[in-house]
Amino acid sequence: MPKLAAFPKAFMDDLCVTGAMSLRQWIDLAATLEVDG
Repeated sequence: MPKLAAFPKAFMDDLCVTGAMSLRQWIDLAATLEVDG
């Protein structure tokens, strides 16, 4: 089975443009997605 990773495509503006979401917030959110990678 291929390994999957979470990519924050839906949150790119919040992470990179507006700064509304910190990297730590994304990591905390991604940790709940139950994917490996």
